[in-house]
Amino acid sequence: MNVRNIAKQLNISVNYIDMDKPGYATISADKRLKFVFISTRYPARVQRVTLIHELEHIARQSGQTALYHATVSARIKMESEINRCVVYELVDDYIKHTGVEPENINYIDFMELNDISADYELFVKETIKKYKC
Repeated sequence: MNVRNIAKQLNISVNYIDMDKPGYATISADKRLKFVFISTRYPARVQRVTLIHELEHIARQSGQTALYHATVSARIKMESEINRCVVYELVDDYIKHTGVEPENINYIDFMELNDISADYELFVKETIKKYKC
């Protein structure tokens, strides 16, 4: 996955800045301006995963900002949905770039390589198991 090309295709301005949190996305009220901010305080692999995460928010949930901010449970659900999309994209990218067959992926090494939370262990295993080219 070439995240920079995706950002260009979606007309999203990606900015690397010094900030505490790994990243966030924002869209103007008229939805014409789209920005992703990525923290330079984190390692490159965290920046990449964060960029994928934020691009997924814009691509899949851009019209749902009010819902995202409405309740804690809505926000958690939406974040979980995006994280699942990110896991799939990372698995897909890993297989395409390494040539490793899904059944030969060590999911623990994969999770460590991509800084994926242990909370997603079952989903990572399921995604790898059900992966289709």
